[in-house]
Amino acid sequence: MTAFAAFTNERRRVARRNERRGDMQTTVPYSPHSGHAKSDDPAIWGTRPEAAVRAAEIIDGQGRGIGIELGYLGGDIYPVEIDFGRGMQLWIRGGRR
Repeated sequence: MTAFAAFTNERRRVARRNERRGDMQTTVPYSPHSGHAKSDDPAIWGTRPEAAVRAAEIIDGQGRGIGIELGYLGGDIYPVEIDFGRGMQLWIRGGRR
């Protein structure tokens, strides 16, 4: 069991695809349902199985897969996004909820 197995059926997953923007390659999140995803909009996230289906549809040979959006977890916890794509990047979104 992995550390994130408990989130498999929670709506916290997005598909991710590498895309070029100018001279840089970046990881772009996609909603499992349609269009782009946002790390601060849980209404468009999906479950791991939903994100896996979407990732298979959008992967274009540039790589990537599935991402987990931790978002608001309750209590006095800050929403965060962790991206392991190019080293570990940690983004704190907004303030307390």
